[in-house]
Amino acid sequence: MNSIRSARHSQHGVVSITMTIIMIAILGLIVLAISQIARREQSSSLNAQLGTQAYYAAESGVNDAIVQINKDLKNNVPITTDNDCHGANDGVQLGDPANNVAYTCVMVDPTPDNLKATLGSASSVLELKPATGSLGTIELTWHPNSTAPGANLAMCPTGTNNVFSPKSIWKCPNGVLRYDITDVDSGSRADLINNTGTGFLVPSRGGVTSTPINWRTHGATQSVACNSADFSCTAQISGLGSGTYFIRLNTIYVENVGLTITQTSGGKFADAQVQIDATGKAQDVLRRIRVAIDLTHPESTADAAVVAGSIDKKPCTWQASDGPIASDDGNYLDNCTY
Repeated sequence: MNSIRSARHSQHGVVSITMTIIMIAILGLIVLAISQIARREQSSSLNAQLGTQAYYAAESGVNDAIVQINKDLKNNVPITTDNDCHGANDGVQLGDPANNVAYTCVMVDPTPDNLKATLGSASSVLELKPATGSLGTIELTWHPNSTAPGANLAMCPTGTNNVFSPKSIWKCPNGVLRYDITDVDSGSRADLINNTGTGFLVPSRGGVTSTPINWRTHGATQSVACNSADFSCTAQISGLGSGTYFIRLNTIYVENVGLTITQTSGGKFADAQVQIDATGKAQDVLRRIRVAIDLTHPESTADAAVVAGSIDKKPCTWQASDGPIASDDGNYLDNCTY
């Protein structure tokens, strides 16, 4: 009996020790998990803070470029292409140097290969002038900057007619784009009237393929092809020459619409917008923004449109020999294309 009791006590002791070890292991895993979550939260918070600092550093680069553009315009100095980029450890320091916050790259392009606008309730007016040669055919692509849940192209018209629906029953996620194009190289008032074309571009379901519209066509209503992924619609306007035109744009039914204009020939535009591309850094975190500044109102950021999203994590690349002086800009490896 004593042997049996002794064996039972030994078994109870082994069980107690085993349970204690298991509990210690479980508690250790819990503490380890909590510490990892805490470190992850701390790292995430730090990255968010550094990302914000880098974003504002990039904005400082944009603002400094706008100041210089204003000075050039005031003094009738031509705005030239500038790739002012520095080495990864250089740049224009902001605030306390110990925080290592700076903008390291500011690129200015006065002859961009596309024009940008955000269309709202008011009309937007852009100058169309080729940097070289003729405009030829331009392509207009517009898309809503926000859409309602469940939106799809099946809500868009199947074709076009001369009677538009009331706004209350328009369900298409994109709006009708109205354009007015005028050849301002015309002479008299009558010439200006005769050299103005107006059209309405209607988003359509089913991927309708649009044929180019001659810019002189007045009162044209045409269905255009749309993308079911982002509801962007694209149309082409042809017959533009080497002179200067102005295009007035506004959307019907849908506001807050982003618009891009390009030349199908791949040409560049002159005297309309300046695109500024800036990269900021905070410690080892980079943020990049690009904006298009209307040359008629370069001092107003309200007239600037973000052209590549407000934040782009793609960093610029520099050669090790590059430095913060203009003569070193030739060593810049450009992978931050416009």
